[in-house]
Amino acid sequence: MNVLSKLKPVLGKLQNLVSPILTQVRSRLPDSISGKLSDAVLTAILFGAISFLLVLGFAWLSPSPSASVAYNPDAQPISAEETEGQTTPPPQPEQSVIDAIQDQVAEVTDAYADGLIQSVKANFRSNLLIVTAGEAWYGLEPNRQDDMANELWRRSQELDFSHLNLIDPDDVMVARSPVVGQRMVILQR
Repeated sequence: MNVLSKLKPVLGKLQNLVSPILTQVRSRLPDSISGKLSDAVLTAILFGAISFLLVLGFAWLSPSPSASVAYNPDAQPISAEETEGQTTPPPQPEQSVIDAIQDQVAEVTDAYADGLIQSVKANFRSNLLIVTAGEAWYGLEPNRQDDMANELWRRSQELDFSHLNLIDPDDVMVARSPVVGQRMVILQR
């Protein structure tokens, strides 16, 4: 049983809770915007806004005038190495999504080489998944690089990401999702 099938009951309950709110929000949006946003995206936006307001409220009510809150929705670390040192874990629904993404990427890359993936980051606002490959990427045969990158692309689309960047440890982009077509564009071999 994969992680996504484990998440479906939780997400279904969550959807039932927010469905009346979504109806109200959708009725207030222009048709051009409302028609483009799926319920999942609209729910994510609502939870992000609520989370932001809660953080803002707690920061405002904080007795310490020097307290500050840092929030960066553009680059949320989702690898174990990068989350070390954080004092608070991500909210539970977000953590479930993060775990699911990690599991999906691991399923793909474990078949190619040990230690192939160093980290995975998700930019939910831009629907971008950034996967950092280790030096083992350069040791793969070109056809294996193609296969792995295309499988990662397929899985990232299943997770509702519309863009995928594969970078090496030096932040050099080695592959990116296609603008046209269904195959990853390999930039560095």
